[in-house]
Amino acid sequence: MALYVFLALAVASPPAQESTILDFRELTELVCLDCHTGSGSPGASAAERIDLGAALESPEQQLELLTTAFAQVRQGFMPPSDTPGGGFDDEERAQWIAGVRALAKSIEPDPGHATLRRMTRRQIARTLKQLFGLDVPVERFLPRDASGYGFDTTGDTLFVTPLYYESWYECVEYVVEALRTQDGELPSVNANSVRDFLRLAFSREATDAEVEDRVKLALEDEGEGWLDVVRATLLSQEFLYRVEGEGAADAATVSTERADGYTLAARLSFFLHGTRPDAALLARASAGELKQDETLAGAVESLLDDRRSRSLAEDFATQWLGTSELSDVTPDVRRYSGFNEGLREAMGLEVIEFFDDLVRANRSALECLDSEFVFVNRRLARHYGMQDADHQGFRRVPRETDARGGVLGMAGVLTVTSHPLRTSPVKRGQWVLERIFHAPAPPPPPNAGTLPEDDQQEDKLSLAARLAAHRASPACSACHDQMDPWGLALERYDGIGQWREPEKGEPEKAAPEKEDEEEVGLPGATLPDGRVLSGPQDLKSALAADPERFLEAFASALFTYAVGRPPTLVDLIEIDEAVRACIEDEYRARTLLRGVALCRAMTARN
Repeated sequence: MALYVFLALAVASPPAQESTILDFRELTELVCLDCHTGSGSPGASAAERIDLGAALESPEQQLELLTTAFAQVRQGFMPPSDTPGGGFDDEERAQWIAGVRALAKSIEPDPGHATLRRMTRRQIARTLKQLFGLDVPVERFLPRDASGYGFDTTGDTLFVTPLYYESWYECVEYVVEALRTQDGELPSVNANSVRDFLRLAFSREATDAEVEDRVKLALEDEGEGWLDVVRATLLSQEFLYRVEGEGAADAATVSTERADGYTLAARLSFFLHGTRPDAALLARASAGELKQDETLAGAVESLLDDRRSRSLAEDFATQWLGTSELSDVTPDVRRYSGFNEGLREAMGLEVIEFFDDLVRANRSALECLDSEFVFVNRRLARHYGMQDADHQGFRRVPRETDARGGVLGMAGVLTVTSHPLRTSPVKRGQWVLERIFHAPAPPPPPNAGTLPEDDQQEDKLSLAARLAAHRASPACSACHDQMDPWGLALERYDGIGQWREPEKGEPEKAAPEKEDEEEVGLPGATLPDGRVLSGPQDLKSALAADPERFLEAFASALFTYAVGRPPTLVDLIEIDEAVRACIEDEYRARTLLRGVALCRAMTARN
C-alpha cells in the first residue's frame, strides 16, 4: 500500500522531486521506523506510539505528524545518535529535510477550515474605538485571552463561556452609558444609518432582515432608539465573532478558489491593524478591488502605510518575542535594585518602537538579529549604561557597544527569560529555539529535575557547572546539548538585562592560545557542530550565518498569528516562497509580511 501511494505521488512529480522523496522514504525506513512503530499497547513508550509508517503510507492524512517530525529533525533533536539505525549525519539530515519538502509540494494545497474565532480583547478595544471614538477599558471587564502556539489569536482558544458573555454584557452596557452621556446628538434611526453601522460592525453588507429588526427595535423606544441598535449589535455573535464564508452576504456568488472581498478585507485588517476593516477598506471590497493579486497586494501596502499597523508591534511582536509577559515577571528587587515599574514599561516599549520602525521604514528583517542602533528613552538608556541619551521619549540612537542591537540585547527579552533571583540559560536557550528558529524543544522527561531558584548557593558552584552536571544525564543531554549553548552565550546579561563582567577566572572571550588548540568560550557554550560561543556577539554571528532559517521562523510566526493556527508542511512551501522573495528584496520586512498576507491560507475561501 505504501509503495502504491508513493508511485501515485511520483507520477505527478518531476524526476528530481521523485528521487528526493525516495531518499526521504529510505532514510525514514532505515533509521526511524525501529522506534516510531505506532504501537498502541499499554506499555508502549511515547516514541513507539508515534506512527511514522502511517505518515509514509498517507502523508496527506498525516500532515500534523510530518510537520512535527520535520521540526524535530531540522533542529537536531531527532533522531538521537544512539538510535538503533545510527542517527543522521549532516548529509543524511539535509536529504531527509529536502525529501519532506518535496513530499509537501506533491500534496494538493489545502487552506484548511476556518475556525470560528471571536475577537481578542485588544481587537475589541480597537474596534470600539473605531466605531464610536471611545477608549473603552475592556481589560476591566474581560479576562486575558488564552494563548495557543504562542499567540492569543489562535482559533482553538478563542471561545466564549457563559461567564465571558456575562462580562461582555457589562462591557456593552459601559459603552451604551458612555454614548448616552457624551456630547453631541445620537444618530437618527433609519434604514440608511443602521445599514452603514452594521456594515462596519459586521465587516460585510447587512441583510434586509438584520436592518429591519433593528429599526423596529429602535422605533419601540423613543429617545434612545439608537442605543438599542448599538446594544443589540454588540451583543450579537456577528460582532463578537469573526464570521466568514457563509456568513457573508455574497458568499453564494464568489469563486470557490478566492474568498469573498469582505472576508479578505477582514482577514487583512485583523492581521495588519488588529481591528475590523474601516469604511474605506470595505468600500474596496464591495467594488471588487480585492479579487486580484495585484490589487490585493496594493491593499496590503496601504494598510502597512497606515499608522494603525502599529498593532503588529503591539500585538504580534510582543507575543512573538515574549515581552507581553513582562507584566507577570517579578525580579527580586533586593537582587536587582534597579528594577521598578518605570523600567518595566520602558522594556516593553523598546520592543514596540523597534518593530514598528522595522515595518514602517521597511528595514531589513535581519536587524532583529543585530542592528547598529537601539530605541531608548532616558530610563532605559541609563539601564544600558548609555551616556549621551538624555531624552524622555523613545528615539532611535546609535548603539554604543555591540552588547546591544537587535532583539537579543533587549532588556525585556532578557528579563522574561530569567528567574526572580537569577538568569536562566535554559529558558534563554529555549527562547532562541522557539522564537528565532521556530523549533521548540520537546517537553522534559518526568525525572528531569530542577536547578536551584537562587544561583548563590553554599557550594559555590556556577550555573554553568550545574548545567553541565545536568547534561551528563542521557535522558537530558539530547535536548540540553541543543538548547543550553544559546542560553549560555547570553550569560553576560544579568536577570534584568544589564551587562555584567565575567566572574573571576572566567575567560572574557574565545581566544585560542595556539593555532591548533581548541577555542575557549563560555563554559558549555559550544554548539553541536563545534562552534564556540564566547558571548552575545558570537551568538548573533552564528544566527546571522543562516538568515534563511531565521526568516522562515519569522514568517512562520507571522503565519500563526495571522491565520490562527501553525503552518503545516504544505503551508511551509508558500512560506519558503515568501522567504526567497524577502531575500531577493534585500531582506526587507514588508516583503515577508506581504508574502504571508497573500498566502493561500489567507486568501482562499475555506
